[in-house]
Amino acid sequence: MLNGWWKAESLDDHDPEDLEDDVLEAIRLELNSYDPIEGYTVKNVGWMKVAFCRAGLEGFSTMGEHGEWDRYYVRPSEICHYL
Repeated sequence: MLNGWWKAESLDDHDPEDLEDDVLEAIRLELNSYDPIEGYTVKNVGWMKVAFCRAGLEGFSTMGEHGEWDRYYVRPSEICHYL
């Protein structure tokens, strides 16, 4: 399943002048704390695997219309079985 509105998070999304050094360092660590998937080391890589029986209209309705991506997101290579 793909999130069509996904944009890779980066340090450019944060203004360093508005953040304290320890907060900025925490963001930097979070952005680089996962094994790379297609070059991305953030948790949400914009797509996930879902169980085949959930990949149809029911999954779309839950994820798309109700904006539940963050709630159900499972980082690949795991499979989301509970949409």
